[in-house]
Amino acid sequence: AAQTLDDSQNLIVFIARHQGNDPDLTFITSIDGRLRLDVRTLMTNEGHPCARKSVLSWSVGVGGLHVGPLHKVEIFDDMLAVSLKTDGAMYIAIWNWKLGELIVVRIFSSLHW
Repeated sequence: AAQTLDDSQNLIVFIARHQGNDPDLTFITSIDGRLRLDVRTLMTNEGHPCARKSVLSWSVGVGGLHVGPLHKVEIFDDMLAVSLKTDGAMYIAIWNWKLGELIVVRIFSSLHW
């Protein structure tokens, strides 16, 4: 799975992969268009004790995004940002990973890049 980490907070975040019908093809969104992020500790790979939710999710609205469209995942203090790029749009989501709250969602069509 794609991941990002912040060793100063003992934090690692994994983006779950989902199998398609073809065993060689994996996706970063489920068939119903959900992106799933697992918030864990680096040391034990268990749910992070500072996180209210060990799983963050977001309905991207596009089912079956390939692993390739993952553009960037970043952690800055309490914020976790994910940006995904497809042929037709760019999706940006920012969570407060400690509170488990989705703070910002922006979708840009290819006409606005």
